[in-house]
Amino acid sequence: MAKGSSSAAGAIILSLILFVGVGLGAYFGLPMFFPGMSTPAYVYQEFDNEIIIYDSDLAWQNLTGIELNFTKQHDSKIEATFNSLLMLGYLSDNRMVYEIALCVENGGNRTTYVGYLDTGIQSIREVTTSFMLTYTTAILPAGTYRVYVMARSLFDLDPEYGYALFNNAIVDYNSSLTIQEIL
Repeated sequence: MAKGSSSAAGAIILSLILFVGVGLGAYFGLPMFFPGMSTPAYVYQEFDNEIIIYDSDLAWQNLTGIELNFTKQHDSKIEATFNSLLMLGYLSDNRMVYEIALCVENGGNRTTYVGYLDTGIQSIREVTTSFMLTYTTAILPAGTYRVYVMARSLFDLDPEYGYALFNNAIVDYNSSLTIQEIL
């Protein structure tokens, strides 16, 4: 009886060793033989710097510090998402319009605009909202790509003023960039 139980225990131990060995071999070995099976690249980063674009800023400006270098191993797409608190403030009885672009260097961009029109009595007003912009590139070669955000005003309120504010420190809301490789 003791001899049979020791051979059964040996068979179980051998089975476990083979199971673990094959599993680890598949986990680490298959991506070397089949590169498309490796895990896609993914990056998430938060930014807490407050950024203001004034209505007089008619030229494109980088949102300072909101950029990442993203490295991917495959010929694949990049999907990037910019998420932020956006406050539009103005002293005007006119309109404000801003363009915001999420850019992948050498891969294109997605540009949208935000604005506000008020034909009422001149006063100071602030409008706050969550803002999200997503862009998916075409298939790009493997490599490193800079992902960044730019903005500009389309309408100067001179002599009045307006602004677009990202990351208002008062409400402690951080902007974020999420970037992932789409195989």
